[in-house]
Amino acid sequence: MSQLQSLPIEYHRNIQAWEKQKIVDRSAEAVWAVADNFILSVLPQVLIFITLLISGFIIDPLFTLICIAFLPFWVLGVYYFWNQAHSNQRIANKKWDRMYDRLLDGIVNIPIIRIFARTKTEYGIMHSRLDEWSNAQFSVRKNWSQFNAFGRFFTIIAKLITISGGWILLYADRTDYATLFFFIAFTDRIYSPIMELFNVVQASMRDIAYYEKAREVFMMQSESDHGTILLKNIKSSTTFQNLSFSYPSSPREVLTDIHFEIKKWERVALIGHTGSGKSTIIQLLMRFYEPTQWHIRIDGTDIYDFTLESYRQKFAAVFQDTTLFNETIRHNLEYVRDNITDTMLKKACKQANILEFIESLPEKWETQVGERGLKLSWGEKQRIAIARAILADPEILILDEATSALDTRTERLVQDAFDHLMRWRTSIIIAHRLSTIMSADTIYLMDHGRIVAKGTHSELNNSSKEYKEMVDMQHDGF
Repeated sequence: MSQLQSLPIEYHRNIQAWEKQKIVDRSAEAVWAVADNFILSVLPQVLIFITLLISGFIIDPLFTLICIAFLPFWVLGVYYFWNQAHSNQRIANKKWDRMYDRLLDGIVNIPIIRIFARTKTEYGIMHSRLDEWSNAQFSVRKNWSQFNAFGRFFTIIAKLITISGGWILLYADRTDYATLFFFIAFTDRIYSPIMELFNVVQASMRDIAYYEKAREVFMMQSESDHGTILLKNIKSSTTFQNLSFSYPSSPREVLTDIHFEIKKWERVALIGHTGSGKSTIIQLLMRFYEPTQWHIRIDGTDIYDFTLESYRQKFAAVFQDTTLFNETIRHNLEYVRDNITDTMLKKACKQANILEFIESLPEKWETQVGERGLKLSWGEKQRIAIARAILADPEILILDEATSALDTRTERLVQDAFDHLMRWRTSIIIAHRLSTIMSADTIYLMDHGRIVAKGTHSELNNSSKEYKEMVDMQHDGF
């Protein structure tokens, strides 16, 4: 679990939540299953094989070599069928995951399926993916059937060689009947542990394939943290220099030659149409991606020279899609800092215009908010997120479309809470609504990854055609 938490943000962007949950669940099950099989089945069979081999060489080394003459060929055949079965099992697991993902998608999107009367279509999709998995799993079963037939065939061949060799040795007075009968039984038994081993492997094949998938995650490089300087406080400014960037998964340049400076306690707004690069700037500022040729500096020091923990402790954020832990209101508020007192909680919640609501609840601070905060309204979640940010006491505050989904009345409450939150803090605001950005000291208008204009609201309204068009297109915010 700690490895998943430490992976770069790009991994989490590309993998769905339930896929990561499956990796954790199934890798844990696979480890226990493989460990149980090793201790209860594999280890005893290995000991039996070694004991038999030693006993055979003590009784008659030549006869033992005759008995195991086909063993190398047998092992090569086993290795071949193992590779085939393992490869097909990995394919079958992918088909199963594809079917499972669609099943979860179908459960989540039941209202959409019903609204558009696509129930039969969904059945068809699921049936198709079930067939794909069944066919892939059939290939695995076919490999194991071939392996079992191969093992039995070579065991019979080995017995025939043992009997033939034994009669030759007997005829040459090199052995006796008792030894001959011992080695006939020995031949039957020496191959059995190996057959048993691969029967165990067959039973554990799916677990092994899932463990390998989890192992790929465990071997991934964790998020970079090579900084050595502790960031104690921000004294003057945050500077963006030569900011050009493309996401690792796409060659398209998202940002091109961005230059600007945010002074301490300044309120800066980034505006522009969807896809203009606003949120990417925030992700780079938060060190979610490694730099290539760009620089972001705080008080003249590159942000990657700071230790990751001390750096991120200076930030707090309120996003459009606020999520909360499936815990109590108290837990969600206290999560951001240690040693938060009840007095601090109440003060922060009062500033966020949420204290009265919390104290009106039957369980007050111990109220469970539900998964992702689903037991609360959007505005209630936003105000709890604001209280959480106040308690974090950041030096740099990020507001990313934090009021875009709110009605006018709730927005007023949230906006008033923002005024408390942004006081004596450097603030970076991403918004479309005019009401959210009018108070900004500097507004940067972005288009296709570039800054095309900057100024205050009144300056841009007079000087920028694009900005004026955005203002004119809305009634109470864009």
